[in-house]
Amino acid sequence: VAEMGGKDAIIVADDANLDDAATGVVQAAFGFQGQKCSACSRAIIDARVYDRMLEKIAEQTQKIKMGDPNDGATNMSAVINEKAFKT
Repeated sequence: VAEMGGKDAIIVADDANLDDAATGVVQAAFGFQGQKCSACSRAIIDARVYDRMLEKIAEQTQKIKMGDPNDGATNMSAVINEKAFKT
């Protein structure tokens, strides 16, 4: 993970554990609703594993449950304001 002044990146090499890397990307991008200074805004992925990583990231992202923050099954809830909601 590289903190780069608001354009934080996760770099995934071809020899990475792709399951762990996908989990890291999803957690970094969507943890705290993406409202944190280390939120992943881009993933730099080796071309040799790009398609597999994209599938794994999409699969995990589709499982994110939005809803009431008091519900233990909720992964993503309210954001700070309307602008954050739209983006």
